[in-house]
Amino acid sequence: GKDLAWVYSTDVGEDDDWEEDDPRIDAWVVSTHQVESFVPPRMQIKEVCKVLLYCVLLEALGLHICENLDCVMNNNDSVGEMEKVPLRLCPTCMRKLHLMGVVEDVP
Repeated sequence: GKDLAWVYSTDVGEDDDWEEDDPRIDAWVVSTHQVESFVPPRMQIKEVCKVLLYCVLLEALGLHICENLDCVMNNNDSVGEMEKVPLRLCPTCMRKLHLMGVVEDVP
């Protein structure tokens, strides 16, 4: 069987009672199936890290999809596109994080 990774984002606290169809739940599910099926084994961890980083920055921090090709926040629709995206943010996205107060200026 294939391994799966899940990333959840929700407004439900640990002590809250909730049901599966609770409208407060906003979940992302990230499958590693495509990566395991089409990416060489030596590159799989890096590709899964890109997907997880993308989801965390998009959902948790509110960083939007980036049009710069040299940015992990660039949207991709296939494994081939994903392999071309670097595991780093472009200067524009770094500046956005700075303006959000997530990162500090580097002296």
